[in-house]
Amino acid sequence: MHKKKASLIISELNDYDGGTIYARKNLDYFFSNYQVLELNKKKGPVAIANKIYFSRFFNLLFRIPLMVFFKYVSFKILGYLNAKSFIRENENQKIDYIIAFTEDLLSIEIAERISKEKNIKFHLITMDFPWTFKNSSLNNYIIKKIFLSKLKEIKSAEFVSDEMHDVAINNGFKGVSLISYSAMDLLVKTNYPQKVKENIINLVYTGTPRFKKELKLFNDLISIGDQKKLFKIHIYSGYKFYKQIFNHHKFVNNQNELINTISKYDVGLIPMSFNKKDRDLVTTSFPGKASTYISAGLPILVIAPDYSAISGIVEQYGIGEVINLNNPEKVMQALENIKTKDYSKNIMDFKKLMLQRFKNFKENISVNDHINE
Repeated sequence: MHKKKASLIISELNDYDGGTIYARKNLDYFFSNYQVLELNKKKGPVAIANKIYFSRFFNLLFRIPLMVFFKYVSFKILGYLNAKSFIRENENQKIDYIIAFTEDLLSIEIAERISKEKNIKFHLITMDFPWTFKNSSLNNYIIKKIFLSKLKEIKSAEFVSDEMHDVAINNGFKGVSLISYSAMDLLVKTNYPQKVKENIINLVYTGTPRFKKELKLFNDLISIGDQKKLFKIHIYSGYKFYKQIFNHHKFVNNQNELINTISKYDVGLIPMSFNKKDRDLVTTSFPGKASTYISAGLPILVIAPDYSAISGIVEQYGIGEVINLNNPEKVMQALENIKTKDYSKNIMDFKKLMLQRFKNFKENISVNDHINE
């Protein structure tokens, strides 16, 4: 029996980047027999062009209003060249899935071209939509139009939130889908250590400091008066930030080890942006660290506006608390709940729900494969 083979198109797999770490875990579970084309690590003239395209200079250049048209021409040309190169290098291999990760339009363009030319199923892994990154409003408007126009070509996809799934459905996506809540870490088997009871609540934050300003604002809030004696924030990140404020620990690169390490704490922190310019991101994004905390048996403390995707899920399933910095009267109640409530049953129920959802999606993909053979 032919074992399904997949190929991921991505700029680079970075051990410190939450998105690409998520992509690895995703592939390990759903497409265990896979290869990776890292565009920045190819050799030859096309590889040099890829590196220039993904360079910091060009990333900043593409943020200038109207430069998106130059970006469009660039990824169309590079998409064609990379797709042709891939097809030529893999002409003797049977590949069942071509996979793109929504970090940039180039990987999506390459995957779409390969899918059409070789009649290979196009699968999409999403973390954030490509128009929610820092850019001019005009550029992001055009990037959004380009991305949405490609959804009808995708045969299967994983969306991290209900809101993200709704956007896709409303713009032509008709494939097999999973709403994952970025919960791949729930697949990790953990043995929770016996926690030592303390007079303080130990909060932990892991990963890249995308919204470190909001994390600092929360710290300022809990550091007023006697409260500063009740809470302590611990950081596990490959990046150092606000070192004079937070308790930084050695970064744990292995995800299984990280989950076991943080399971000794009481609560996992997830800050999101309150900036109106980030609304598209906040309403559709679902940070992967949420499942890291849940897998470690920790309730989640979300610091986010009411319209954030993650706020609704945390409240719906009772797996933590939500703090809106614009509603200070509710902050104290949320902190009191964190100190007194037991979230363990809700966390276990949520984990069971998501594991069943993953199993169903994996079987659904397999069933569709056999139908099309």
